[in-house]
Amino acid sequence: MKIQINEHMLESDGRCVTLKIPKPEGTNDNVIGYFPNIHQALCRLLEEKISESAATDAKALIAEIKAFTDKISTPELLKAVNQGPNNAE
Repeated sequence: MKIQINEHMLESDGRCVTLKIPKPEGTNDNVIGYFPNIHQALCRLLEEKISESAATDAKALIAEIKAFTDKISTPELLKAVNQGPNNAE
């Protein structure tokens, strides 16, 4: 399974999920971490988005979090996650 979310890539080999920022061909990707499941990888990605935020008040940060969680809750993403390497048809 490979899922691109903005500049981040979630990739599963069936044993763990790797969260990384792909780099151009011939250079090493910027690996953020390895996670036992997609849920933990997405939680870490949310933490990345929060730390990158330029929000100056709680309402703005909440709006950014809501926009991001809405994006990762789309039916297409959920379908891709559910069709992981062990569930592919």
